[in-house]
Amino acid sequence: MGWEFFTMGMRPIGDPEGWTEMSIQQHLKNLNTWKRGFFILLFALIYTVAEIIAWAAALFQFVTLLFTGETNRTMARIRKINTLNLAHPCRVY
Repeated sequence: MGWEFFTMGMRPIGDPEGWTEMSIQQHLKNLNTWKRGFFILLFALIYTVAEIIAWAAALFQFVTLLFTGETNRTMARIRKINTLNLAHPCRVY
């Protein structure tokens, strides 16, 4: 089993041997490179906040169940809506 098995015959993007110091400097000065990095960090932050909210909601549901013996119906409806919204990007891509 060679490297071709894992890459499925695809070639890497770019030519690392052809990279020069000048091309790296050009990439560092390119505004599109920095925009891309900004959006990567922005979406990572949004995902992290959504994950924290999901954990907090799950914890709240569990605590509510412990003290009242039944689930909070309002939170259950919100959970269903949020689940659909969070699952949508996974289905699309």
